[in-house]
Amino acid sequence: MNMSETERRNAIYSVLAALALVLVIVLAGCGSDTKKSAEKVDENEVYEFNFPNVPWSDPVYIAAEKGFFAKHGLKVNFTGYLANINDIVTNVASGNFPFACQHASTLAVGISNGYPIKAIAAGWGTSAEKPMLRFLTLKDSGINNLDDLRGHKIAIPTPTELEWLEAKDKLNFKDGDVDETVISYEKMDGALLSHQVDAVMLINPFSDRLLTNESVKQIGTLVDIVGEEKGWPQQFVNTAFLEKNPEIVKRYVAAIADANDWARANPDEAGLVIAKALNVDPSQGALYNPVFPEHALIDKSDADLWVRISGKYGLLARPVSLDELYTNQYNPYNKGGR
Repeated sequence: MNMSETERRNAIYSVLAALALVLVIVLAGCGSDTKKSAEKVDENEVYEFNFPNVPWSDPVYIAAEKGFFAKHGLKVNFTGYLANINDIVTNVASGNFPFACQHASTLAVGISNGYPIKAIAAGWGTSAEKPMLRFLTLKDSGINNLDDLRGHKIAIPTPTELEWLEAKDKLNFKDGDVDETVISYEKMDGALLSHQVDAVMLINPFSDRLLTNESVKQIGTLVDIVGEEKGWPQQFVNTAFLEKNPEIVKRYVAAIADANDWARANPDEAGLVIAKALNVDPSQGALYNPVFPEHALIDKSDADLWVRISGKYGLLARPVSLDELYTNQYNPYNKGGR
């Protein structure tokens, strides 16, 4: 069923209201945790911290496995998956975790709602060879490019998914041109292969895994919509912790930079490391090797892109500046930029 603009606006307002409410509840219920995370820690000792697992490729797994956290006096404890990706942001905001990773747009939405968070490193990029997101269909669908989606049913993860909203705008799709159905990433492969939908918009590694099926083909990628990206804001920190412990943050960013650069130089082994961390078949390691940004430096144009897109579609409760969203100040490779 296609979603009207009124329904989409209502969905956006619901997202904003839910984020604001969750923040109030989490911060009110975790006051002692927030205070604890904001305390200054002994910089002369190994700093041990908890980190929520994520089901995608990430340099934290490499930093842990290849000893880069240990090199910089850090020790990470992976705590398992949270129920919802938004829980990652709220748990960092509340002080349950000092660090975590999430997409720039989600961080911008959180900051606009008062979340005390800031991006400090880039963990992902996207290129034509290794896109973060692919549009896939069956080879016999008759759909050969993105424009051919008119009159067909596509699976999207949420009605406010920015990549899809931007794709619709670029392709000049109007209400009713495409039948949109909301399906989780984990279930999109089954929906496509069983002909419940005609196409899917799917992120890596789900997209790359589905593309190995001989009956599936690609009709477009995120690069077709927003271009290539060197590295968007992704690794982020609780700002109270940042203020109290800038040296620990520097060590964390240095470890992430080392992990990214090692992964760039050793892509095959990087995929195997991440496959192991995510408990998937090592034979699929190549699917878990995205674009790792050089030195983990956040690219200003990529940050600006996602803030602009988030605002364009009404997801921000208030405008968010780039200074609020991210900094490269704690990166050892920063040459005096933001």
